[in-house]
Amino acid sequence: MVAKKVIKLGRMQPVVDYAAIIFGCFLVALGLDLFLIPNRITAGGVSGISTILFHLLGVPVGLSMLGFNGLLFLVALMTLGREFGLRSAVATVALSFMVDGIYLLAPMLGAGPDLAERGITQNVLLATIFGDILTGAGMALVFLKNSSTGGTDILARILNKYTEIPIGRSLMMIDALVTVGAGFVFGAEMAMFAIIAIFVNSKTIDFLIQGMNQGKKFLIISRKYREIADDIIRVMGRGATLLNGVGVYSGEDRPIILVVIRPRELPRLKGIVRDHDPDAFVMVSEVYEIMGEGFRRASL
Repeated sequence: MVAKKVIKLGRMQPVVDYAAIIFGCFLVALGLDLFLIPNRITAGGVSGISTILFHLLGVPVGLSMLGFNGLLFLVALMTLGREFGLRSAVATVALSFMVDGIYLLAPMLGAGPDLAERGITQNVLLATIFGDILTGAGMALVFLKNSSTGGTDILARILNKYTEIPIGRSLMMIDALVTVGAGFVFGAEMAMFAIIAIFVNSKTIDFLIQGMNQGKKFLIISRKYREIADDIIRVMGRGATLLNGVGVYSGEDRPIILVVIRPRELPRLKGIVRDHDPDAFVMVSEVYEIMGEGFRRASL
């Protein structure tokens, strides 16, 4: 029965993944249409180039994005694999249609009636912050499902694969080049807002990809190790591992408890250690990604 349920969930996983990709694209399109494009904020990449073309020549942003991404898909297929290329194709086509479609429907979402001024706010700073939180959240969701919204996202994924530079930071470096060009078109002030936009976007992506799956690693050395370990399992519902250790000065065996927890569980674990052994030696360090039982599945 369990095996059949696992098989059924496995078959549904691609459907869930593509649904998440589409929703991520929707968030990106909202950020672009309601905040960034109307306020001439060019947060780098293909969307930034397309925004410049829209305001200079009136070319629809979604159409421009679709055209620019064709060549980059060939690069994605060759370097990042067929599955990534297929998912990215779906994401980019969906995003292109959503960007142009939502822009036409923008007045219904509270934006102004003029095509070039349909943003929810004309406060450029607010548009920068909220627009890039939306686009960053959408892009992070797409990235987590082994896909890309096209453009410099693909180049960032390639950099991340071969250099291990975080995706958000890669995007920030690549998009900065586009922002410099936008400064010559919209002026120095708008270029400065675009730099803020790139920073907010990259930090949002890195936080959602890495930050939400972060944890704390505890190494606990105590004579009451058995009692502490038992409470970690019984009270917190977490697993723990005993490592073999030897005190250099005393030569005595010193079992070390290794446990990884969520940040919100930190006070409870400290309380357990304090109750059993106030003199315990405890080391706490950051864990930037956790996969496995009790946390996120390694296959995601």
